[in-house]
Amino acid sequence: MKKIIMIVCVILLLSLIGACTFSKPIETEKTKDKLDEKERFDNKIVGIDTGAGVMMVTNNALDVYDLDYELVGGSDTVMTTELQSAIDNEEWIVATGWTPHWKFNEWDLKFLEDPKNIYGESENIHALTRLGLEEDNPDIYRFLSDFYLENDQLSTIMTKIADGEDEYESVKTWMENNKDVVEEWVPEDVDGNKERIEIAYVNWDCSVASTHLVGAILEQELNYEVVLTKAEVGLIYKDIANDKQDAFISAWLPVTQQEYYDKHKENLDDLGPIFEEAKIGLVVPEYVEIDSITEL
Repeated sequence: MKKIIMIVCVILLLSLIGACTFSKPIETEKTKDKLDEKERFDNKIVGIDTGAGVMMVTNNALDVYDLDYELVGGSDTVMTTELQSAIDNEEWIVATGWTPHWKFNEWDLKFLEDPKNIYGESENIHALTRLGLEEDNPDIYRFLSDFYLENDQLSTIMTKIADGEDEYESVKTWMENNKDVVEEWVPEDVDGNKERIEIAYVNWDCSVASTHLVGAILEQELNYEVVLTKAEVGLIYKDIANDKQDAFISAWLPVTQQEYYDKHKENLDDLGPIFEEAKIGLVVPEYVEIDSITEL
């Protein structure tokens, strides 16, 4: 009887060992694949300045998708430099991205699919002004209300600036080549008489390009004195709401900057979009062998 009991125990023990041995490689292989992908991305997502809306949304995406990645802050320049280096060496890299941006003309990039729609659908870029600008200066208000850029127009200016050309030289050249477009925006018989107008912008290529274009038109065509101020987006909303800046034409809505907009919307004037069908998300080079955030 003792022999039978011992034999049964041995059989049960061997069965348990066999089951564990069979199941372990499946779990380990999946984990290994995940670790391999993280290591190929150096366990990080390359971002821009920490106060940017796309960074706030990406932090939310890390939580929702349960991603164990470091979101590295920096700047647009640092981000594109890292992209250039990785692409030159055909290394894997994932970065915060948005369109319009010249990098999509420079390299073959793709947005990772976002099945949980954390980054939202396409966005619009709005012009915002301080309350009272319409009464104080209806000509500038009307110009900003009519100002609107197509993708090829904005991309042309951004590419020139990215190639090292001076911001004002880039927009002046564009104005010379697109006089008919500028004339549609500019009110007739307006002389600003060197009145001062202050416009804020963020250090995104699309914001730099569009804001310098607006500044050049106001100076050259309407005779205003324009002061452009680069700042973080949160501070810009606060300054617009407190009448310290007159205008901001780089408000990404309704996702990227929605938190700032909701906080200050009672104390600013929304003139509507100057650019439509903008997009944010996570981008990788085309050669990277994943297509969705869920595969990170």
